[in-house]
Amino acid sequence: MKLRYYVGRRLVLLVPVLIGMSLVMFTLTHVVPSAPARLIGGPHATQETIDQINRELGLDKPLPNQYLIYMDRVLHGDLGFSIHTRRSVAYDLADYFPATFELTTISMGLTILLGIPLGIISATKKDRLPDHVSRISSLVGISMPVFWLGIILQLVFGSYLNLLPVSGRLDSEIALNYPIRRITGFLLFDSLVNGNWIVFQSAVMHIILPTITLTFWLLAVVARMSRSSMLEVLNQEYVQNARADGFSERTIQYKYALRNALIPTITVVGMTYGLLLGGDLMVETIFSWPGMGLYSIGSIVTLDFPAIVGVSLLVSLIFVIVNLAVDLLYVLIDPRIRY
Repeated sequence: MKLRYYVGRRLVLLVPVLIGMSLVMFTLTHVVPSAPARLIGGPHATQETIDQINRELGLDKPLPNQYLIYMDRVLHGDLGFSIHTRRSVAYDLADYFPATFELTTISMGLTILLGIPLGIISATKKDRLPDHVSRISSLVGISMPVFWLGIILQLVFGSYLNLLPVSGRLDSEIALNYPIRRITGFLLFDSLVNGNWIVFQSAVMHIILPTITLTFWLLAVVARMSRSSMLEVLNQEYVQNARADGFSERTIQYKYALRNALIPTITVVGMTYGLLLGGDLMVETIFSWPGMGLYSIGSIVTLDFPAIVGVSLLVSLIFVIVNLAVDLLYVLIDPRIRY
């Protein structure tokens, strides 16, 4: 019952967070000097046409009134129309978010499976060969610019070896000749459900290089965090007492120390995952990945304020939900934590 109350309270607090974010982003996008009506009307639009567009969008009203009108539309599920795509922002987000979710989730899953064990092994074998290899690899991963790694992978596996595609989410010819029924927007899942193995294979080939690029950087961060957290816990007094009581080193490391060491690591993983679900600008730009990052860049360049505010609201919602999930994971990892 207490856990339900905690979750309910966090979800209720989501409302003022979204209102505050919408207010800030709406104000900033409308204060910046721009002419959205002229962008919509085109370079040859007359002044009468621009005035008509301003009236239709409500841009001729005071800013507080514009915000109230916008929030009324949001409450009815209308995020407005994008200036540069000429589509509903809600439809745009439904198209672009699944691509980011697939890339980020696969990369983060690989990072957790590889990074946490790598950090633990490095900590338990401190100052030995596995520790040196792990620290050097992590240092290289953190120091290497993501855009540089992405370009190198494109040159090697795309241009020189011609093994993997270097841009996009799916071959255009395959998408035209083997259309799939959209279920969730997640290309890998939809192609599996539809039994379209040709589309599934093409989607897997396209996601490999972006996943390697993103995972390489994430792996370095998670491995270093896991190592430092594990070393800190292994130096705690209760661990020394367990050693004095005759417990085996494996029991101490994996039964007593590991759970406490996972708390900071999961916190970093959760925050990073929430941020990346808003789009990784570098990776999505380099590989022309049609995700939230690419959509955000297009919106910023064209001063597309409905799209900018819509993306901000979605990212805020995702970040709060991911942080709530991380807080609930604490209970499973450490039984001493109660809500």
